[in-house]
Amino acid sequence: MARLAIRWLVVGGLAAGCSGPESADGPSLPATPEEHRAGETVYAENCAICHDSSRDGAPRLGYLAAWSRRLKSGEETLINNALEGVELMPPRGDNPELSDDEVADAVRYMIYRAKLN
Repeated sequence: MARLAIRWLVVGGLAAGCSGPESADGPSLPATPEEHRAGETVYAENCAICHDSSRDGAPRLGYLAAWSRRLKSGEETLINNALEGVELMPPRGDNPELSDDEVADAVRYMIYRAKLN
């Protein structure tokens, strides 16, 4: 009985996000490296609306399975797709104010996050 109670406390605590490397939102991620911070900001302000929820088939941020086929096409192709639009994604994620460098930074950030898994 004592082992069951301890197991319940440990598993229950982890599931509730009280301790351990995971939270209710999934595994903890390392801090974003400096070279991806600008892309992270552009992503949060422009791309997350679709890529956080897989809206209209957008590959979800951080899910390698959703990105694996796309990653095979290479970084340059992914950046060009984001600049010009592809499938249901409009050019520049529907923000014509974004510079080429900002779009490229966001794509590189998404590639980085996909490869973390």
